[in-house]
Amino acid sequence: MVPEGVPDVPPVVPNVLPLLLSVPPLAAPEPELLLAPLEPPGAVVDGGDEGEAGDEGDVWP
Repeated sequence: MVPEGVPDVPPVVPNVLPLLLSVPPLAAPEPELLLAPLEPPGAVVDGGDEGEAGDEGDVWP
């Protein structure tokens, strides 16, 4: 039984579940980007120590 002077309507509580579901999750980085080398395409890759074979400045694929 509701005491006199207290409204019979329950308090309005905002439903936050639809708000949480409407926010898109943060996009995870693509696995290919995580495994990609740091050199950009076409970058000249140093072959190693001076005088070592392959020190001609190979072009990164």
